[in-house]
Amino acid sequence: MWVSRWGEYRGEVAASYHTPTGESSIEPSTPARRILVLSADLGEGHDAAARALAADLTRERPDSEVAIHDGLVALGPLLHRVIRDGSWFQFRRVPWVFGVVYALLMGFAPVRRASHAVMYRIGGSGLRRLIESHGPDVIVSTYPGVNPVLGRLRRHGLVRVPVCTTVLDLASLEFWAHAGIDLHLVMHSGSSERIAALAGAGRSRCVRPLVAPTFFEARSQLDTRRSFDLPAVGSVILVTGGGWGIGDLDGAVRSALEAGAAAVVCVAGRNAEARERLLLAFGEEPRVRVLGFTDQMRDLIAAADVLVHSGGGVTCLEGLVAGCPTVLYGMPPGHWRANARGMAALGIARVARSARELRAVLEAELEPPPTAPFERSTPSAASLVFEAEGCANGRSETPRLRLRRRDRRLAVGNGGDGRRRGEYARADGQERQRAEEHRPPEWSPVPALTHQHDREGHRRDDVHDEHHGRDPGRWPALEGGHLAYQAHPGGGGRPEHPQGGRAPGAAPEGVGQHLRGDPAPGVREPGADNDGDARPATQAA
Repeated sequence: MWVSRWGEYRGEVAASYHTPTGESSIEPSTPARRILVLSADLGEGHDAAARALAADLTRERPDSEVAIHDGLVALGPLLHRVIRDGSWFQFRRVPWVFGVVYALLMGFAPVRRASHAVMYRIGGSGLRRLIESHGPDVIVSTYPGVNPVLGRLRRHGLVRVPVCTTVLDLASLEFWAHAGIDLHLVMHSGSSERIAALAGAGRSRCVRPLVAPTFFEARSQLDTRRSFDLPAVGSVILVTGGGWGIGDLDGAVRSALEAGAAAVVCVAGRNAEARERLLLAFGEEPRVRVLGFTDQMRDLIAAADVLVHSGGGVTCLEGLVAGCPTVLYGMPPGHWRANARGMAALGIARVARSARELRAVLEAELEPPPTAPFERSTPSAASLVFEAEGCANGRSETPRLRLRRRDRRLAVGNGGDGRRRGEYARADGQERQRAEEHRPPEWSPVPALTHQHDREGHRRDDVHDEHHGRDPGRWPALEGGHLAYQAHPGGGGRPEHPQGGRAPGAAPEGVGQHLRGDPAPGVREPGADNDGDARPATQAA
């Protein structure tokens, strides 16, 4: 009995889901009861994205309960102090140190894996307590620093509800993407290929930029200029440094004045030191307005001819949606510069590497960013979050046995060596029974993952045959590890395939050729035993 089907997604028709006879079906349209959004107080972008997502969720399903919490605080005071306070100190005093740390984390997989493991050891229990206290039906993260811990909790079966993340940048994807995350909601299509390599194919979807709903509304430039008492004629340049007021704001303002701007509005965010410095330097200049943190960014961007930004992320998304040409300048080392390179490669922003280059760019006639294709054709993040919650319904009660790495790879419950038999024997009987009752079709809201989970079931059958002296060659061998296997009770008999036969299930139709077969060489399947890093696939035993 076919019970649900994904609608057309960017020209691709996803696969239908199969529900075993006798089980109740829940359509994806079932409203999510509780949604937990994890953000972080680093700058303003992560919180702004969380608020925009909460607004979209409640507007689409008014009966849903959305709670926003600081995921970095949940990781504990030690990680909060090291990550937040340490980053703030580095940005202001020694930005080159942050660049070195970023290069080590992004460029060397062993260092990154070690950092993920340390974060999980220190902050895993605190994040788990926060999740259990809310009892959500789905979890969404807007901060990449939480994802390694959240992904591991999900991967180990300690989080039993769908987990999504909103990928706001083109950089730091090694932290944004994780094999334990069910669905990555991507703002820029340029991130999809890298996310597939890190987390597995089929785990990302392009969505509309996650900005406040007001940015999708038209604004009159003349009216907004009048509201701020800005010149109606001449160029108005908006200079921002994000919520923390980072970057070379002084140089950006000076270059804008030299380029002949009629007015320059500089937003220093919550950086009181930067605001005082700007007031001291340009307080006597009538063409310059210096502001602190403001909630009027929509009107300021509408009034401006050019947006000069030293950060990235959400502010660039806001400029893109509003149709304001964006120039990136004065970025500190680290993910800001990596993100700027990615945006320049996509043609949605210009990068100025010096004050002289910025002045030349501002003097030239800038074209608005390319018309965004997301206005009608691309789904919202909220709609996919609700689909994930609906399609994965039933999985929230599915326990996953915490097996050792070798046990998970071989995927045998009651066969082989004593280690595997002992691990399986120690599992609670009721837990094993509940694991068997929930079959693979409910395993994931992503069609490609459902197919991969079915294929992992076939691999288990082959290994089982091999241990019992039968020929495992009747079904195709499968590559890649399986990380959170739901063991079959008893182990002696072969469970019946959920589709009523022993032949491999058909691949989902229309979801792309790269999702039909095994993953690309060197990329593990979703659920493989990694922390978001691509490593060579292991041939199944």
